[in-house]
Amino acid sequence: MDEIVWTSRLSTGVDKLDKQHRDLIDKLRALEDAIRAGETNAVLLDAFKFLDIYMRDHFQDEEAEMDRVQFREAELNRRGHARFLVTFEALHKQLVAEGPSEHLAQEVHHELAEWFVHHILLIDARLAKVLSQEG
Repeated sequence: MDEIVWTSRLSTGVDKLDKQHRDLIDKLRALEDAIRAGETNAVLLDAFKFLDIYMRDHFQDEEAEMDRVQFREAELNRRGHARFLVTFEALHKQLVAEGPSEHLAQEVHHELAEWFVHHILLIDARLAKVLSQEG
């Protein structure tokens, strides 16, 4: 995966959401570095703790902002969040059943990267346009 770098093009225009997205990029990078180093266990466990909080807080904050501006793709966004929650639960069950492993770290990294590309870049970034029109 090419390194994801934060740029203004990724910004939603909402500081809180943008910080949460940057935190997700940082976690993705840390996981990628751990995979390269072959030292994934502690980083993987940290990633699961992070994701549990991230999903609860970020999804709620983002959905509230989209509702506030009557974002036309708010329902699509909610469905995307629900799908990611299902994926995360399945990965978490695998972690509980098998323990941390390099294979699981690679799966989590893949899912986060896919999430970033297919959700954040395609849906969340559109929020910036709506907010810029709002003034």
